[in-house]
Amino acid sequence: MEPSGRDGQIITFYSFKGGVGRTMALANVAWILAGTGRRVLTVDWDLESPGLHRYYSPFLADRDLRQSPGVIDMITRFERRAGEAESRGEGLRSEEIRRLTRIQEYATSLERYEFPRGGSIDFVPSGRQAPEYSDTVSNFDWETFYSRLNGAEFLVSLAQDMREHYDVVLIDSRTGLSDNAGICTVTLPDTVVNCFAYNNQSIEGAVAVANDIRRLGNDIRILPVPSRVEDGEAAKLNKRRVLAQQKFSEFVSALGHADPSKYWGQVEQPYKPFYAYEETLATFGDRPHQENDLLAAYERLAGELVGERCELAEISEAIRLGWLSEFEQRGAVSPGPALICYTPRDRIWAEWISYQLRLAGQRNVLQDVNAPVDVAEVLSRADCAILLLSQESVRVPQMETWWRLTVRRDTPGRGRFLVPVRVDGFRPPEPFAEREPVDMFNVPERTARDSLLARLEIRDPAGGYFGISGGPNPRFPFEPARVWRAPARNPGFTGRDATLEVLREQLNASTAQTGPVVLQGIGGVGKTQIAVEYVHRFNADYDIVWWISADQPALVVTALSDLARELGLPLAGSARADEEAAAVLEALRLGTPSPKWIVVFDNTEDPEQIRQFVPTGPGDVVVTTPGQEWSRTAWTLDINVFDRSESRALLTRRVAGLSDADAEEIAAKLGDLPLAVEQAAAWLVTTGMRARNYLDLLEEQLPRILNEPPPPGYRHPAAETWRLSQQRLRQANPAAAFLVELLAVMAPEPIPTALMDSPGMADALAEYDPMFRDQLMRNSLVREASRFGLARVDSAVHALRMHRLVQSVIISDLAVEEQRRRREQMHVILAKAQRGEPSDQDSWPTYQGILTHLEPSGALDSDNPEVHQLAIDMVRYLRYRGDLAGGRRLAEQTMKTWESRLGPEHLSLLRMRSELGNILLAHGEYQAALAIQEDAAERMIAQRGQTYPYALIALSGAAAAYAGLGRYQRAVELGEQIVLHWQTTVGDTHRRTLAARNNYANWLLLTGDSGRAREIGEQVVVMAETALGPAARWTLLFRRNLGRSLRADGDLRRSEGLLLETLATCRESLDQTDDYLLLTQRELATTLRRLGSLAEARELAERSVEMFGQTVGPEHVHALSCRLEVANIQAAQGDHAAARAGTEEVLAGYSRIVGEDHPSALMVANNLGARLSANGQPREAVALLDRTLTALQVTFPESHPYVSICRMNLASAFFESGDAKTALEWDAAALVRLRERLHSRSHPTVLAATANLAASRLATGDQAGGEELRRETLRLAGGVFAENHPQVVALLAGGRTFVDLEPPQD
Repeated sequence: MEPSGRDGQIITFYSFKGGVGRTMALANVAWILAGTGRRVLTVDWDLESPGLHRYYSPFLADRDLRQSPGVIDMITRFERRAGEAESRGEGLRSEEIRRLTRIQEYATSLERYEFPRGGSIDFVPSGRQAPEYSDTVSNFDWETFYSRLNGAEFLVSLAQDMREHYDVVLIDSRTGLSDNAGICTVTLPDTVVNCFAYNNQSIEGAVAVANDIRRLGNDIRILPVPSRVEDGEAAKLNKRRVLAQQKFSEFVSALGHADPSKYWGQVEQPYKPFYAYEETLATFGDRPHQENDLLAAYERLAGELVGERCELAEISEAIRLGWLSEFEQRGAVSPGPALICYTPRDRIWAEWISYQLRLAGQRNVLQDVNAPVDVAEVLSRADCAILLLSQESVRVPQMETWWRLTVRRDTPGRGRFLVPVRVDGFRPPEPFAEREPVDMFNVPERTARDSLLARLEIRDPAGGYFGISGGPNPRFPFEPARVWRAPARNPGFTGRDATLEVLREQLNASTAQTGPVVLQGIGGVGKTQIAVEYVHRFNADYDIVWWISADQPALVVTALSDLARELGLPLAGSARADEEAAAVLEALRLGTPSPKWIVVFDNTEDPEQIRQFVPTGPGDVVVTTPGQEWSRTAWTLDINVFDRSESRALLTRRVAGLSDADAEEIAAKLGDLPLAVEQAAAWLVTTGMRARNYLDLLEEQLPRILNEPPPPGYRHPAAETWRLSQQRLRQANPAAAFLVELLAVMAPEPIPTALMDSPGMADALAEYDPMFRDQLMRNSLVREASRFGLARVDSAVHALRMHRLVQSVIISDLAVEEQRRRREQMHVILAKAQRGEPSDQDSWPTYQGILTHLEPSGALDSDNPEVHQLAIDMVRYLRYRGDLAGGRRLAEQTMKTWESRLGPEHLSLLRMRSELGNILLAHGEYQAALAIQEDAAERMIAQRGQTYPYALIALSGAAAAYAGLGRYQRAVELGEQIVLHWQTTVGDTHRRTLAARNNYANWLLLTGDSGRAREIGEQVVVMAETALGPAARWTLLFRRNLGRSLRADGDLRRSEGLLLETLATCRESLDQTDDYLLLTQRELATTLRRLGSLAEARELAERSVEMFGQTVGPEHVHALSCRLEVANIQAAQGDHAAARAGTEEVLAGYSRIVGEDHPSALMVANNLGARLSANGQPREAVALLDRTLTALQVTFPESHPYVSICRMNLASAFFESGDAKTALEWDAAALVRLRERLHSRSHPTVLAATANLAASRLATGDQAGGEELRRETLRLAGGVFAENHPQVVALLAGGRTFVDLEPPQD
């Protein structure tokens, strides 16, 4: 509703006490004012006891207000927004408040009744009547609303909006004195109708409120209105009249009445017992023009409020009594909705039935039985289910499901839940024959309507006299269009129900005035067939159906002039086609002779050629087009190929005996293109060929098969459709036709539009014209290809799409040499695409887009070195994104192809072998990776020398394989050589050199040399921040590894600071699921745990576990390392049972991946031993730690910290088992080794070993030595940890500390 152009007035109906008829008076006055042509808004502001809706119940779609937001919803919405602004230190801007006070967002128009002269009633309820409604109202903080949230401005804005959009606003206020009542009586209104009964309490209260309003509201008009006046005790009544008139004399004088007694006679409201039992409107309960009844009193009050005589327009007695029955017999209409269940072919019947039920006041819901819903749950919300039965619908499996579940809810006798409706003359099969249907066929519309309402036991109060404003007004489906020109219906039309539903919804919601509805898609996809099916399926909704073949624009004028004759226009037959066409367009615009029309323009290409002939007005226009040119100016619906189920259904329905498996294979081979699928069905039926033979024929002679005659309804064979388009495109724009040929060698998958930016594409198109080196000019070719329906733009994924059959026909029409040349050109285009580094996550979408086309385009057969680099980068991309299986398959396939074409010593092949080694390394196949990397490096060095960069990359892979095998010293030796070669080849600050030094530092750390690892890591980070930038991905990796080295070297504070900074940078520059970010979180969690910040550490670790679970799965080594850290934190928090269980799961995971004797698995086993001991299982701990220590000694020297830590944990297990003497021996040995390797008595691990030795001394009787060592440890720990650190607490309590080991992550 637009603003009325005049300020309306706001009138509040108020009463100090309830039960005086206030709400009833408001409801009737609103009806009377709407009857005078006014636009009236009624607002139920009685939040604690809403009831206004009951008077309007027959006219409300949501009678119980379950889904209708209202006053409290509007206010709480403002409260939330204002509160959010306040939390930011701001206030809501005035324009935001105005948006929040748009009253029409909460208003519902009354249905089923047409007021004269454009009058209307809109209703705003108190709020959605959900279970939480009463709590929301009772707990709302009105003081905060006013004092902190600027509620006063909200109310002023609300009042302004109501006045702008309505002539009269009537507000039903709550009784008594409250913030609510104050809003309604002082803040909002221009007038207050102060209702009261003739008793002392009511009079005194009403006078007091009137005085408060006069004091607080300057210009508010107050009308005292006596209500529910009984005349049984005349003497007492007269005394109370005199008292009330005296009390209110000043207020009546202020109204300007010369004779106050006349005012009192005008407004007094009599009591009528008739209205005591239901919420009935007097506008239907009383006959008009009866002087002493309630309706006359309400008419006089309405006149007093607006300053003019108001009388309700007279309606027939039959209509009045019909509406009155709606109030008196609420059982006539079910309060819940009727569910109308239909298949899309019968939707026109569903719409007609829905309309008839709405006319009778019955709420209803349309339900497509094919929709993916929980049938039982949907049925549970309905009061009855109407199932539409037709020859088509009973064949749909879902209809039988709905039928059976509906029958379960059915009960014999009157008021049955299931109501079957038969819409054509067929005999329903079982189980649909179990119930007697309501028949809609071969009967007049009125009979069909009466039969339906009778079966539903619905009284028809208006007899269909009143219409419903807004929405479609469907005609009886057996009434065909009077003017008809359209192609014959395809009797075998299959599928497309969802598309036709969307098309119907859009046409119901719009008209030609807002523009045409455009069906767009490539040739053969079925656009015309969909439009034909639509006009036949819904023909009863139109008086005029006119089809225009628009592929030849010159013939459009003739088609419109033919319609002039059918419409009987005066110019018809004048031989002036242009003028006749113009007359048709004007007639359609005006809706003469009927507003129910549809015009279809089939197969348009250029919108500009027919735009002047597209009619506007109340009807519908549908356009079909192969291109996408209409998308800028019209509502478009992309018509795609069949989904596979539609293809299978068409084939198995047409071809007797065809299995689902064969239908599936044929559909896949044909790309589900509707024209090709129909052509296949026709071929199989007419030739009797077996499905397998037909598939073989498709494999060998697909283009020839596509040239076979088309099925009925299609003008050209599939191949001819696209061949003609390509020929016309070649004539119009040869460069665009060349682009189509290039695209035809690609996979039938989305082709990234970014390829248009490839230098290779610019070079290829420049052969036609140098101007195509300009990007804008290249992109114009895409538009041309799309316009001719050979490809289309999919803006959702920034790609071009070309159907596989279109590609097949286009490429087969080229000579063999031209085909080879197009493939080679496309390979170069792919290779030169600007794709970025495979390790850069931002580049991954580009790589994925190219990967789809790499093998189908034949790029692996190319001898071009640039194309070789593309294939190698693609394998790297797959490895970086974690698709190891895909990377391995591509690498092995490429190696097989290249070895046969290029020979075993070709450098491209050797580089691909090295990339395969990297994949095996990432998969944990260290031995196989080592063999491949060493072999590839040896062969490359033999050809290019030891400083050949790719040989160094292969050597780095070999060193990583040694580390993976636990041969850390060999990895260190090889890593040192690699660093020297990179320094010689590319310099100290090159990324490759920095990465090699980072790896070298990591391997040093694994050998136990944390000091040297830290030193090198610090140098790498400084150089990387300068050379690569502080936020570069490699720099973030180097910083994370340095944080780990700092922690291992005992510098926990520096580790914390560095990792905090690194994590902040990761969160700013990386995706929140990036491995680098999640592993940095894990490293920081470990450092925080060692510092005693357990809650913060656990939050970080658990977040990484969750995200890794989503990205790589819970059993990936990254996820396992994070799960291990969670278990470590649980142990530090004292939850030893959970810690033990978590560590056992992680150990099982590592053992599956790398084996039980791998150093990483042994490190986890060390941790599990500690968990067992802390969990009260010291004997099991001793056994496990003893085995673990023995295995670690095989891999590491005795001096390695890992060996000493395991020995220390074994000593603790002995101690917990009661063997303090053995514990003392092992503690002493461990401490000596740790002090030698870690070079600091205050290193956290050394402190733990020292504390454990002190405990062992004390337990074995060396009180002096033990106490002295304990005091010394406390002194040193005070400089490292806080007083409440778990290690300090344990030391003070005389307890022991277990130390965990950290398996490597990279």
